Amino acid sequence: MKLEIDLDIPDGVLDEAVEKAIRVDAILRLFAERKITSTLACELLGMPRVQFMRLTEERGIPHYDYTGGDLATDLADLDRIDGLHPSTPGPE
Repeated sequence: MKLEIDLDIPDGVLDEAVEKAIRVDAILRLFAERKITSTLACELLGMPRVQFMRLTEERGIPHYDYTGGDLATDLADLDRIDGLHPSTPGPE
């Protein structure tokens, strides 16, 4: 899919740097709303993952969405796993 946006902007307002910034902002917005993956965002921005992670950090965009519900699920899984593998007594 290709997205084209037509904006009425006075001549001389946009230069190459502004156009690039708008493109970066749009891609970051799509990632922040989880419309695209970080892998796709990196590809579209033409940057390595580490650089992308730094950029999202600078912009205050969480790279991961780990919620309280995720924590509760993980803790329940750990309790279940612990029950399947009773601990062995240590050396006396």
